[in-house]
Amino acid sequence: MKNEFSAIVRREQTKQQLELVSETIIKELKALVASDELGLHKTQFESIKTILETAIGELKTHVDEIKVAELDLEDVYDACRDFDEAIIWLQRLWGYLNEKFGQRQGTGEVSRLLKAADEVVWSCFHSVLSRSIGQHGPAPLTYIEPEYSPATIQTDMPLPPSLRLEADLEFLDQCLETLPVPVLRLPPTCVSSPWWLVLIGHEVGHHVQYALDLIAHFRKGLTAAAQSKKFSEDEAASTWGSWGEEIFSDVFAIMIMGESALRAIVELETGPSEKMVRRKPNYPAPAIRLALMKELADRLELKSEKALLGLDLEAIANTDPLSAMDYAVVPAAIDFVLEPLPDGSSLTELCGFRKSVFNEGDRVSGWSVLLKSENDPVIDKKKMLELNTARDVICGSLKAWAEHAKGTTASDSQAAYSERNKIRDRIRNNTIDVLLLSGPRETRKAVQTPLRQGQGKALADLLRNRSKRKGGAQGAV
Repeated sequence: MKNEFSAIVRREQTKQQLELVSETIIKELKALVASDELGLHKTQFESIKTILETAIGELKTHVDEIKVAELDLEDVYDACRDFDEAIIWLQRLWGYLNEKFGQRQGTGEVSRLLKAADEVVWSCFHSVLSRSIGQHGPAPLTYIEPEYSPATIQTDMPLPPSLRLEADLEFLDQCLETLPVPVLRLPPTCVSSPWWLVLIGHEVGHHVQYALDLIAHFRKGLTAAAQSKKFSEDEAASTWGSWGEEIFSDVFAIMIMGESALRAIVELETGPSEKMVRRKPNYPAPAIRLALMKELADRLELKSEKALLGLDLEAIANTDPLSAMDYAVVPAAIDFVLEPLPDGSSLTELCGFRKSVFNEGDRVSGWSVLLKSENDPVIDKKKMLELNTARDVICGSLKAWAEHAKGTTASDSQAAYSERNKIRDRIRNNTIDVLLLSGPRETRKAVQTPLRQGQGKALADLLRNRSKRKGGAQGAV
């Protein structure tokens, strides 16, 4: 059926919707940029802006190219409907990122916590990648979500369920590849217990391993370590090889957070023996995970015994035959971790491992004392601006929390509870206050590497071609 005027009006409807959505996105993005007075998120904002503006421009061009004079009205409607769906996806993708940035607005507890978390992320992320590869892309963006443990979402990993309009995993995976900013989910417990920001060390490890192209290297090395302890090649690859990414992140955390990283994972993984010997899809059994971290900490001459809360990991592992086999691999696995990397460097060098700061009487223990103090923290403003300070502070915070009950009344009374609560409150408030003063205060734009060529165009192509990949199926109202 031909009706050129109706076709023109239908195309205009889609064109106007795209204009309205794009105006809203750019307006909200400008407001976020304006709120970032120090430019600490400038790299992230500019990456997002570049990709979204390119995608919007591409979509506008393709809408204008709908040949209303040549096509039947039905075909015009069908083409416009594809673009309408693309516009909805564009809104949802921006909304996803905008929500994460928006949690930093204002001066509330969540906003303060995330700004403090950003300093810990930067301390872990930039210090390693600037040393190892020079320039790098945007740092992971932290946000709060009601999940039990932290998690990281890379820029080439599947989208979270909240972004899934329909079950189309291939599309979702490809779509996230075009997003320029990786995100790092924090559990809400961090707001009231900010010492758990020490777990950022593990999560940043995922991004560092990806950036340094060490995923295959760790898979291969850990597979070989298991084979050296009588695992078959297939069995070694499907267990130790498949755990490579999580094991890398645990050892990375030890190298930048010291024994504090071990203490944090003890808190997450301690339980009955029957649970601690149970393998997980992406992780070794908890007892083995902790044994790996302890082995590395001991090799690095860190103090691991206090962090373990008296757990006898070997005895726990030996309660199960599979776990006992895995426990035998631990020394060989850490031998591999400490071997030279493919470029000849070592992981300890790349991480800038600093054993001395974890010694009693040095920086971490000093922060522990300061953060528990009833007096306002007295700080050296010059040292606060050092890149390592934020992670030293958070290690000191965890140490302060881990030892806060010392010297308090050893009872379960309300009075004893109140006494310890006062100490916990001091640690919490001081930790956030100090972290907000830590880290370099200059813009972080200079660290950006160029965006992958055509990311914005790739996003536009994915959005507008989505319904064709679905075989023309359209959602119903």
